[in-house]
Amino acid sequence: MQENIQITRLAMSMELSAQKALAEQIARYQTGGNIVTQVNFDQLLQQLAPMSTTEQERLAAEIMNDWPQVAENYQSSTYVQTSLDELVAQSELVSGQYRKLTEGLNRQLGLMSLAIQGGKR
Repeated sequence: MQENIQITRLAMSMELSAQKALAEQIARYQTGGNIVTQVNFDQLLQQLAPMSTTEQERLAAEIMNDWPQVAENYQSSTYVQTSLDELVAQSELVSGQYRKLTEGLNRQLGLMSLAIQGGKR
């Protein structure tokens, strides 16, 4: 169960980084073209995919120790034509993913609590 918590923490940090980038873009939005910072963790996820759960948990813990610097490595900025509606829609998608991860983490912690208490309250 501990492995799942570390991996969930990493996933939540990824979504939070994406949401921060989107929030900054929305705040600085100007009609027409904008410099858009994209956060893409696909390469990191591909690195984690073939690993065992134990290896994923170990690497997730290492990554979380240095998260701000790691997250910067997966950001890129480009000048694109974008709309405010598009940015807000992307933000809503990221927010939904973060909520799902939070609910999953809460369930995991609830199960751990039940296991420790033996089902008694």
